[in-house]
Amino acid sequence: KDEDVILLDEPGENVHVNIRHTKDYQFVTVNVFSTTYSKVFLINASDPLSGLTLVWECEACAHCIIEHHHGYLYLFTNADRGGQSVDCHYLLRSPLNSSGPRKWENVFIDDDDLIIEDVDFSNSHLALIVREGERFRLCTIALPMPNNKGAVHLREVFPHFLPLPESVSQISPGTNYDFFSSIMRFTISSPV
Repeated sequence: KDEDVILLDEPGENVHVNIRHTKDYQFVTVNVFSTTYSKVFLINASDPLSGLTLVWECEACAHCIIEHHHGYLYLFTNADRGGQSVDCHYLLRSPLNSSGPRKWENVFIDDDDLIIEDVDFSNSHLALIVREGERFRLCTIALPMPNNKGAVHLREVFPHFLPLPESVSQISPGTNYDFFSSIMRFTISSPV
């Protein structure tokens, strides 16, 4: 049709495209994965024909989820760091409207005793699924995060750890469609 507009054309073979929206519905994220690279593009949801903006690019097979919260992009990924492979995920952030090339900064200082397994955002809180040794925990942090402070230890932002049974073997984010809700859902698995 004359009205159709191509926003992305990936002619290569073995390219997978995943399209989702940020929790606040302000952006559509387009994740493009191939055997040689992973890219994440943003589309402004209020002006979808404005095109795609490349916000992240890394090696193949990296898990990359972008969220937006009050003027910052947050990237949850397991991409290599400085050419070194990593065995866990980490959280980065970058101002949405940065001048020049996009620079991503670590949100948290690496902590071998507290590994981030997953994250979920609401308007008022960041929920983190973390692992301390073999024990899974769930905590929340009030948002927005402190600006211009650089990476911090998770404990410096006063996480609120939720009480959980001792025998939790896995925690997964639930269906949390309402960004402005004070309730977040999670699935807790236990062998008992």
